[in-house]
Amino acid sequence: MYQSQDDQEAEIQHTTPHIRFMQQSDIWFEIAPFYNRPTPCIVNTPKFNLLTPDKEELSTYVYGSHIEKDKFYSPTFMHLILLQKNMHEVVRAEIKRLLNNGINIINDFIKSGCTGLVEMALQMKEVNNAHLERAVFYAAIYLRVDLVKLLLLDGRSDPSIHSDLPLRMVCDIQATQGQESDVIQIVELLLNDNRVDPTSMNNQAFMCILLAPSVNFEVVKLLLKHERVCPALLKTAFKAYERKVPPNSDLIKVVELLLLDPRVDPSFNNNECIRWACAKNQPEIVKMLLQDKRVDPTSGGNSAIGLASEKGHVDVVKLLLDDGRVNPADNNGYAIQRAIDEGHVDIFHLLLQSTSTQRV
Repeated sequence: MYQSQDDQEAEIQHTTPHIRFMQQSDIWFEIAPFYNRPTPCIVNTPKFNLLTPDKEELSTYVYGSHIEKDKFYSPTFMHLILLQKNMHEVVRAEIKRLLNNGINIINDFIKSGCTGLVEMALQMKEVNNAHLERAVFYAAIYLRVDLVKLLLLDGRSDPSIHSDLPLRMVCDIQATQGQESDVIQIVELLLNDNRVDPTSMNNQAFMCILLAPSVNFEVVKLLLKHERVCPALLKTAFKAYERKVPPNSDLIKVVELLLLDPRVDPSFNNNECIRWACAKNQPEIVKMLLQDKRVDPTSGGNSAIGLASEKGHVDVVKLLLDDGRVNPADNNGYAIQRAIDEGHVDIFHLLLQSTSTQRV
């Protein structure tokens, strides 16, 4: 809560966002920190220098003829007003007027990172739940860590809006250098809220992380710490691998992490995971899955070795034969027949020479 005027100024200056400006003709544009898109700023006169505002000039500008009753003032401009003493009531009145006219200025405060203005708005009785409906969403996607904290503490903005859209969008953000810690902090804040479900929309948050050019393993670990972890996360990981162009070795590291979590079931859907790994020629993953006692490589009519034989994946066939549980003669010798049909002579000989195939 605001106390003395000196305290007010100190806090406001501390939370003033670092916003760059550019000029086209006689119109100033502010550059949004996250999307880096120029948007028109209210100050449209070359006499007013936004980069180094003079307090006396600003005061004249605010109280002079430049202020128009029905004109929209940018969050940045209103934040600059807050730098003046005894002007908080002016800003509160302007916020109230905008809200009464159907303009949700709070979302603009959030996008511009104006923490002081958001704090002021949250204390106003005119601000209701409808005004804050998408507040956490905007704070999250603009990577405003302090505002996400503030809004979650306030409690009126629902972080699970639209099937946990804030979490899914943050996980989808391709963080640039220096932003990784912001993404991690926001994901952690969202996951600590019991209204958030990281498994919503078929584990889309997890899928978004895996589809990134470089997987943020710290975020993966955060998701696995959550009490709600879907048993089918391995299937989600494999789906992400199929969609990723080009695929990379991150998938192996992700599978290692997932298999360490007892809640992730590698035998999900009748051992679908090992069948996928055999069909996609992933020997490293097949090896890891075979080491898990929950995995049965013979399920589905011995289809794992059948798929590997059909597609000519020699290394995978060798791993399956070395496991000892797989008999290529099962299911009427399906694996052997598929190797013959597809002309994979080397695999055909491997199957015949294996200990299991001696019973054929």
